[in-house]
Amino acid sequence: MKVFASGKSGRLTGRKILIEQFDELSTPGQCASYCNKMHVTKCLSFNYDFGSGHCELLEAIEGHDFKLSKVIQLYVLGMFGILY
Repeated sequence: MKVFASGKSGRLTGRKILIEQFDELSTPGQCASYCNKMHVTKCLSFNYDFGSGHCELLEAIEGHDFKLSKVIQLYVLGMFGILY
């Protein structure tokens, strides 16, 4: 989790940004681990749902065509060095 900036409340959305998804993960750290296993230019952020443990690995960060929508208990975390 040290390579990711602190999370924002909401869900990052946009066209063709979802790379892979996982269900029933216990922590956002597990989601971050899956993201870190990918090439540094492939997984730039992830959505993690604290209610269900659903994890979405994303090939995007907030800005331009990618918006943060407000959802209860869902957080998006982006890598350090990649500013929103």
